[in-house]
Amino acid sequence: MPRHSTPISPSSPQAIIHRQNEGEYWFELEGRITPFIIPTNDDVLRTCKESSRKPPTVFIIFRNSVQRCMRLFKKYERSQVSRVASDLWKYVKEHEKDLRDIFQSLYETIKERKKNNSLFFEFFNPEVSTSLTANVKSESSTPNKMMTLTSSEETKITGELFEDLAPIPGFNYFFGNPSY
Repeated sequence: MPRHSTPISPSSPQAIIHRQNEGEYWFELEGRITPFIIPTNDDVLRTCKESSRKPPTVFIIFRNSVQRCMRLFKKYERSQVSRVASDLWKYVKEHEKDLRDIFQSLYETIKERKKNNSLFFEFFNPEVSTSLTANVKSESSTPNKMMTLTSSEETKITGELFEDLAPIPGFNYFFGNPSY
């Protein structure tokens, strides 16, 4: 059963990832053990900032799982969490290729979903003519200059355009409907 611990230093707690069975991992920190929870796609999407166009990196997805485990025992400084996660990630990349592949697959899936959502909004982003917005200052006096909407305007209009769509959990917040 492979074991790994972070280097012992006065400011860094000792952490270990144990592999019990196929796909089952345990996280040990300073003698306490808890299941190492691998996030779902939806878990990762919930951590993404709405305004962010890029998904979190593979390491950040892994780090969030490590942080969740560490918080079960006590609150650690951000630098301690990062140090523990970094050491464990180095070990996982080298010795736990199955676990590394799980997190890599999560990243690829989230990256694709973020890309598809971005393309969706670029395609449906209505443009407003300057003739309709006379009070907006422009550097150019071109009569047909087009302007894009702000994020809140886009959310409102998109919600009005697609209000009859069936609710899709974790997705309809883009349409300005906070109940999903």
